[in-house]
Amino acid sequence: MKSERLNVKSVVIVNLKITDLTSHFSFSKNMIARIRQKLKKLPNKREGILTSIDYKKTRYKVLYLAMFLMLLAMVFITFFPIFWLLMTSFMTDTEIGSLPVRLFPESLNFAHIADTWNTARLGMPFLNSLMIVGGAVLVSVVFNGILGFVLAVIKPKGGKIIFGAIMVGYMIPPITGMVPLFDALTRMGLTDNPLPLMLIFGANAFYLVMFKNYMESLPKAIFEAAEVDGAGMFRVFFRIVIPLSWPIIGVIAIFTATAAWNDFLLPFLLLQDSNRMTVMVRLVEIQANQYSASVLYMSLLIATVPLILLFLIFQRRITSTVTTSGIK
Repeated sequence: MKSERLNVKSVVIVNLKITDLTSHFSFSKNMIARIRQKLKKLPNKREGILTSIDYKKTRYKVLYLAMFLMLLAMVFITFFPIFWLLMTSFMTDTEIGSLPVRLFPESLNFAHIADTWNTARLGMPFLNSLMIVGGAVLVSVVFNGILGFVLAVIKPKGGKIIFGAIMVGYMIPPITGMVPLFDALTRMGLTDNPLPLMLIFGANAFYLVMFKNYMESLPKAIFEAAEVDGAGMFRVFFRIVIPLSWPIIGVIAIFTATAAWNDFLLPFLLLQDSNRMTVMVRLVEIQANQYSASVLYMSLLIATVPLILLFLIFQRRITSTVTTSGIK
């Protein structure tokens, strides 16, 4: 009886293994079939510079393979640091310092996020950074939008000279004016004040160029019709230009928010009060004060998440609007 039971168990185990192997084989077979179907569509390719006729030539096949491998390498280089930070943030200090290097933590302890938030005291720096980002976005949209409207639509006398002077100033490296800027703000008593940071991050010639190019692409018939109806320039700007410019406004707001959030040097120089420090300054203090490695990595992850979410949500708008504004 025992031998029969053993034989039955062995038969069942063998059948399970065979079933498992066949399932894996069928899965891989289906994947290969899907890849072949996608490759079959390549000869019918008609979009882009290279068509199906070009892919029949050996040199274009080699070029296609080289470009594909280059894109894979760029994807790996781009996403591996984010993946490494994500995995390391949930590791303990022992796991981070272990050899050989580990890629994955033993467990995902989500309570470590709240512990790090409290231990590293990230609440006030987050609020300060959000306030500076909000003010910088407002300054960037209002001032650059009005100036772009004046240069693109109103086109006053001397507008080209003003635009040329702005572009010349844009070519000067910002670091060369750091000492005079800090000295002037210190003399005016504007240190430990977020207002200068809002103005500095918001005033950018690149945003002005984007506004100007986008508004120049708007149909002139709209402005002519508004002029016939007796609409003034302020009414044209707020009633016509602003509603039509929401895509570029969103993109410039995202660019401004990213620059203001990531900057370290200016907040470090101008905001001496510890209650006014930004997230980036706080991250440097966490490293300088020799917090544990797990707290440092989790703090880096927490500081990175808002910008990643912002980009993922508005990714399509960013790429489409930048392309459209750069065509002209």
